Amino acid sequence: DVDLFYDIDKAFFQSDSKLGIEFSFPIEKFSLNIFFEEEYIVKDAAHLNQALGLFFPLLFGKEIEFILKPGFMYLYSLALEGSQTSSSYLIPSFDIETKKISYTGNFRNGYEVSSETNFDFHLEKKRFNPNLLLQAQFFTPISKKDEPFFLHSTRLIYYYNQERDIPMGLFIRGILDTELMAKHALVINNDFTFKLFNTRFNTKHSSKFNFELQTSLFFDTSFIFAPEFIFDQTMGLNLIVQPESMKSVQGRISVAGNFDWTNPKKNRKSGIEIYIGIGLFY
Repeated sequence: DVDLFYDIDKAFFQSDSKLGIEFSFPIEKFSLNIFFEEEYIVKDAAHLNQALGLFFPLLFGKEIEFILKPGFMYLYSLALEGSQTSSSYLIPSFDIETKKISYTGNFRNGYEVSSETNFDFHLEKKRFNPNLLLQAQFFTPISKKDEPFFLHSTRLIYYYNQERDIPMGLFIRGILDTELMAKHALVINNDFTFKLFNTRFNTKHSSKFNFELQTSLFFDTSFIFAPEFIFDQTMGLNLIVQPESMKSVQGRISVAGNFDWTNPKKNRKSGIEIYIGIGLFY
């Protein structure tokens, strides 16, 4: 997984690259998952993160899935410049997820609700840091003459971390990840997606390239409570390509901007964010 960011004003590249491997050993409704991940980040400075995790997902239900996921992770973080300071953490966690997702055409239909709770134990400082992430997603398609043509999708996020800031670009579009950080926030994503057309190639080879094109108007609203209160509103437009031969892969182009000037933040730029890549935002 490689992300590149280019700051036009400073003519400066930022990057975030991850490499990992995960093993899963299923035993009926129980599974043992082990993963290792290495992340190399270049922003204001270079950082290296290494993580080793062990999780025990338990799956219940068929039509409505209910998943319990206890586990723990070891995280090592190293600053590669200057004094090369390092930190290491033990992170016990307990996640809960329930979902009922089906498809109406290429639109999702249903809901997904999850809770992620963990406690970072800083091994050097001997200190616990609680972390909570609640998410609820709802997908409501509308059909005309049994043909789906519109989807309203919404996501609600509540995040709390006692000590650590996270980049709000993980949850809202239209800003650079490093421009807005939060310890405590509430976010609402709203997407209004319209089906534009389907291709109908029907020869032996060309039919493999059939796709559906969708466009989506989205609004992301965030209330940041700490380290300071900020109300933030962004909006933009998606173009989404759904290949017929690869249902699990979506191409996405997004153009978004911050259109709220009621709470100007020092050293924060206004402008347009452009994303080109694979995968939906949520």
